[in-house]
Amino acid sequence: MKRWKESYPDAIGGSLHLIEPNKYRNAMFEATRILVPGGFIKFPPACPKAGVLVLEDGTERKLSKAEEASLNQMDLMKEEMVAIVRSRTPKGGVTYGLPPEKKRKMNDDRNYVAVMANL
Repeated sequence: MKRWKESYPDAIGGSLHLIEPNKYRNAMFEATRILVPGGFIKFPPACPKAGVLVLEDGTERKLSKAEEASLNQMDLMKEEMVAIVRSRTPKGGVTYGLPPEKKRKMNDDRNYVAVMANL
């Protein structure tokens, strides 16, 4: 994106692309709709209630506050991803977003971050 390139002159060219999220919204959500059920994207387990994570080998590890907060944010993101619906516009196009009854209760900010990571 030209307008941001000037603000970040030290960014590594060719490896990180700044995009306008609204412009590529449908493409990002469509890619995510295909990648998640295909098993190409894996999410961590839900945040344990007691803050103790049981590892695959059966050992337990106490989570730090930052780790627990991160897993809680991931849980909220997964809820947002499940809530997004695909609908047709009157002109025949496709759009993605939260249904009207859910827009009052949640937003799609975390979801945007997840789908932008898929590009």
